[in-house]
Amino acid sequence: MNDYMIEEIAQALLDAGVLAQRDNNAQQSYDNAVKALTKHFENEMHIVWSVEDVQEAASEEDIDCSTERAREILADISHHHDVEYGVNWQTIRDALYESVRREAEAMKR
Repeated sequence: MNDYMIEEIAQALLDAGVLAQRDNNAQQSYDNAVKALTKHFENEMHIVWSVEDVQEAASEEDIDCSTERAREILADISHHHDVEYGVNWQTIRDALYESVRREAEAMKR
């Protein structure tokens, strides 16, 4: 996992008060979390697609995409993408088109 992702997770835990519950020294808690997460994920690679990525692709295709819709699309991709090919920009665009198609179909009913 990338260092910046580990740091974001550690900061999110600190911000949520999860780390502070165990240690009043926030910086030490953060440092310990970064070390633990780095050790835990040292043999893994994680590629992250964000709501912002989905919205960027939607904007390029002139598709309105709320945060909620982008989250739904990410969840759909996560559950249905072809693991042989992974996720790429075309996967996101295809999921956007499918979302638009389903929405249009639902409006016909």
